[in-house]
Amino acid sequence: DGALREGLDEDTYRREILSVPLPRGTRGYFPADLVAAALARCAPAGAPEADVAGADLGHADGRDNSAVALERRYPGGIFSVFEVDEVMSTSAQKPSDTYHRFGRRLAYHGLTEVVADPMYKETFKEVLDAYGVTFVDVASKDRTYEGARALLREGRLCMGDLPAPVRESLTRQFRS
Repeated sequence: DGALREGLDEDTYRREILSVPLPRGTRGYFPADLVAAALARCAPAGAPEADVAGADLGHADGRDNSAVALERRYPGGIFSVFEVDEVMSTSAQKPSDTYHRFGRRLAYHGLTEVVADPMYKETFKEVLDAYGVTFVDVASKDRTYEGARALLREGRLCMGDLPAPVRESLTRQFRS
């Protein structure tokens, strides 16, 4: 009831509006058991409805990488991540090289849109145009995290088809 008034899911409403702390022993926003289940869950059988992509762009030398994730959306709102491409930020890595790499990857898979945060929007858009890919502004970070947590909680996120090193990296990232 209160969450609906505020436009938030119940967990977020309790935490952010009512200031109810996370349960004792909680180490992060994304419950480890739900992350582990998603990392073990493979894509459902049958044809996907669409392929979609999201990017996170960061260029702080040695501490903020850029990544693009490609997912397939299945009936029932199930998402299966089928590829993640992460580029480590270094002083030698030009942002435009990263954006071209992502543009080529998206075009290779026939994707015409990528959702990303607006931090490096103009430069990314300029490069994406060369590959016929449109930039779409992501929802706020809070809404994005809430959505990801809801997918985890509802068992609608599948990452089990990714290579083991990628799943291990994602485990660390979800923890942080």
